[in-house]
Amino acid sequence: MLRSHLPLMFIGMEHIVLSNYGQADEALDAANAMCDGDPLLINERGVMAFNHGRCLPPHSSNGPRQPLIWRFDRYADAVSMFKSALDIAQVTQTSQASWAATWLNLGTSYRKLGSLNDARGSYVKVLEIDCRSAPALGFLGLVYHLMDQLDDAIVKYHEVRPPPFSRSIR
Repeated sequence: MLRSHLPLMFIGMEHIVLSNYGQADEALDAANAMCDGDPLLINERGVMAFNHGRCLPPHSSNGPRQPLIWRFDRYADAVSMFKSALDIAQVTQTSQASWAATWLNLGTSYRKLGSLNDARGSYVKVLEIDCRSAPALGFLGLVYHLMDQLDDAIVKYHEVRPPPFSRSIR
C-alpha cells in the first residue's frame, strides 16, 4: 500500500477534530482517491458520514435556528464504512485493540439507525477488547435501556466508574 495518502488523511483527521467538516471531506476524499484500501482512512470517512447524519441546517437570520436534521441514510453509509474498515483491518492488521474505537463507532451508528441488537453486539465486542471501556459500558447501558431491559441497563450504568482520584504526594 502506497503511503502518499497519509498526509492528506491526517490533515482530514485534524479538520474533523476542529469541526471543519468541509475541509475534512476534501482532504479525506483526496486521500481516498490515492488509496481506497486503508482501513484507518475508511474509518475516518465513516466518522464523516456519521457527522453528516446529524447535520445542522443553515442558520436563517429571519428566525430561530432550526433543530437538527437527521439523515439516516448517512448513518447507513457510516455503518457500511465502519464494517468495511473492520473487515480490511482483520486481514491487514494484527491488534484488535487498535480497532476498539471503530467498533464503538459502528455500535453508535447502529444505535442511531435503531438496530439495537447490532449495536449491542458492537459494544460487547469493544468490551471483549477492553472490559473497562467507559463509553462502551455507558452506551451498552443505553441500548439496554432503549430495549426496555432496565435491570441490565442499571448494571451497565453502575459499571461505568470514573478513574480513581489520584494526587501526588509531596
